[in-house]
Amino acid sequence: MIRCDIRATRWSDLRAALLPARRPSLVDDARCVPVHSGKAGISHVFSFLRSSKVLQDRNSQVLVPPWLGYWVYNAIRPHGNPVLHDDPEVKAAFVYHQYGFPQDLDKIRERCRPRGVAVVEDCAHALEGRYKGRPLGTESLAGVFSFSKFYPSLIAGAVLSSDQALRDHVAKLDAAGSGALALFSFGVKLALQDTARATRETGLARRLNEFAYAGYPYSRRLAWTEKICGLDGINDETHRRRSNYRLYRELLSDHEELQALEADAVPHVLPLMHPRRENLVRMAKELREMGFDTGVYAFDANRNMFDARYVPCLWLPVHGGIDAPVVARIVEAVRRHR
Repeated sequence: MIRCDIRATRWSDLRAALLPARRPSLVDDARCVPVHSGKAGISHVFSFLRSSKVLQDRNSQVLVPPWLGYWVYNAIRPHGNPVLHDDPEVKAAFVYHQYGFPQDLDKIRERCRPRGVAVVEDCAHALEGRYKGRPLGTESLAGVFSFSKFYPSLIAGAVLSSDQALRDHVAKLDAAGSGALALFSFGVKLALQDTARATRETGLARRLNEFAYAGYPYSRRLAWTEKICGLDGINDETHRRRSNYRLYRELLSDHEELQALEADAVPHVLPLMHPRRENLVRMAKELREMGFDTGVYAFDANRNMFDARYVPCLWLPVHGGIDAPVVARIVEAVRRHR
């Protein structure tokens, strides 16, 4: 099955780890701290919120959106209590820029600032995301990035923040992590990367994944993983994603929900919305028969976790593993069930 969220790792990606390479430009930002993974970055940021008493104890409420992977919630749980609904006791908000499309940060800040709620941005799907022309992750307490959600580096992430104390805290936790755990998680990801998702969810593969995810917050960054997604490679991937997304917009110019999305986005996947869920189900069935690992999910059409409106959507791939003829075939399948 062809994954919709990211292309498969190639030998050239792994070979790049052994060769001189420029790092992703984000990593060279003075406000950026490279970390083992995005989940490690989440854990470190919320550890800082706990140590600085924004979160008084593990019962302090952290507002999160639904349907994140449960290991994302697990990265928060040692430091605070993830909740799905706003409450006067919420002390922090974990804002998820879903599929690379930004949340309405102005409205979210209007809710958070008067109450002193700390805002942390989940930018795992928004490596080059922008909100009103401003890079995502730069105007809140911190933005957490996961390179492996965007480029097949398997492992590697970063925390972006203007708060020096937070950066120092994150860097200290990363340096204190285990190199052995880091190598183990990288090895597991490498071994299971081409295994079908259904297989990964059963037996030994599932156990290995569980152990790997559990060790993320306690793993030290593997510096050479940044070289896998070196600047040239990451730029090529974002260029291809942007081109594929623009082609979808061109070929589906009459699809109102698609045209309402930001034209300049670089998506993780394209959430194709439709007012009739049964149409999306038929599209998903045909795309799976064509070999794409997709399905019907939910997208926050309001882009505001404090006032969310989830609508059904179909994942369409935009990653660099597909090209214009593949996009055209996908669009033909979509049109058959409009």
